[in-house]
Amino acid sequence: MQYKLNPKSIDTLPPGTHGDGNNLYLVVKQSGARAYLLRYQWHGRPQKMGLGSTRDVSLKDARDKAIDANRLLAKGLNPRDTRDEERYAKDSVLFSDFAEELRLEKQQGFKNKAHKAKWKRTVHVHAKPLHKKRIDLITTDDVLEVLRPIWLKTPVAAKDVRQHLEAIFAAARATKKRRAENPALWKGHLEHLLPKTKRKGKVRGPHKSMPYEELSAFMAELAAKDCVSARMLETCILTCARTNEIINMKWSQVDLGKETWTVPAEMMKMDRDHIVPLSRSVVTFLQSSQQMRYGGYVFPGRSRSEPMSNMAMLELLADMGRDVTVHGFRATFRTWADEETEFSNQAVEFCIAHVPGGDEAEKVYRRRSMLAKRKQIMEAWARFATKPPPPVISIESKQAA
Repeated sequence: MQYKLNPKSIDTLPPGTHGDGNNLYLVVKQSGARAYLLRYQWHGRPQKMGLGSTRDVSLKDARDKAIDANRLLAKGLNPRDTRDEERYAKDSVLFSDFAEELRLEKQQGFKNKAHKAKWKRTVHVHAKPLHKKRIDLITTDDVLEVLRPIWLKTPVAAKDVRQHLEAIFAAARATKKRRAENPALWKGHLEHLLPKTKRKGKVRGPHKSMPYEELSAFMAELAAKDCVSARMLETCILTCARTNEIINMKWSQVDLGKETWTVPAEMMKMDRDHIVPLSRSVVTFLQSSQQMRYGGYVFPGRSRSEPMSNMAMLELLADMGRDVTVHGFRATFRTWADEETEFSNQAVEFCIAHVPGGDEAEKVYRRRSMLAKRKQIMEAWARFATKPPPPVISIESKQAA
């Protein structure tokens, strides 16, 4: 095409807007400043996009940029949006990096340790599926992937997670790390996509548990299953752990020499590290399993960098025809300890990570001093749970006797 501007005369043109063709213009201000401008129509509305000053961009480069922009228009793309996307891609950050930086900044103003722990659990545990995603590209579907597995199961914790995510994405928009709408917004958005949870004040029923008299037969059936979820459920039962704690169990937390597993504070409701004494049967399993370890998790998922699904043990129980929950085995342990042993209530409570009353110094003292007692309880629990079930005597055998 025939261009109108002459590279030798652009520095002498008077103030005004001078067309070059192909939607490219040179704007000369009264101050003498000169810059290239692209003018075009987008859905019937006039649009402008700056291409740089004459000091930084040559006329040839400006024409090349205009050609590229017109090609995008021909494809049905807005050149300015495409340019902004490229800028965001250049300056983008991963969710994990942004969320962790924000968490550390916010926690300086938190006086409540539990509040700090909840935020840490959101960023480090619940939001793990978002870690490797760019924060400017995360969608509502990505947020729902985080919330749906816990929305009805643990509604109080799920609502905390959603609020934390909303705050993270709001901060990303405020710092120009994200342009799109907040995908974790509740009002007018997620409220239409997630089911209603139980109303406040409604008492939740107890977790379905197994009578302790049936446990040894169940454990024998479980031992016959050759799968990771079965080994994880066995370990969960014998350590009285919660689902979230056992799926995130890492080799770095296990000390086979001391026969302990230290669950970090961010995994615990009581907002402090929890030392779990391991029975000999658990130690034996971990020793053999460590020789074939696959990544950092004791029970890895599809890859070595991620844990097993939080639904794996529940699905296994369903496959075995057991109408109980994983959490219910903690109640099984508590009932067994109450009815079949003489162990102190305080020591038993510490085994399931319940902290009895008292001041902080007293709680710390009890936690440390009862480790040996809890070791005895865990050994007794493992012996009871894994003892061979009594043989089934048929009617014919009775008659023969």
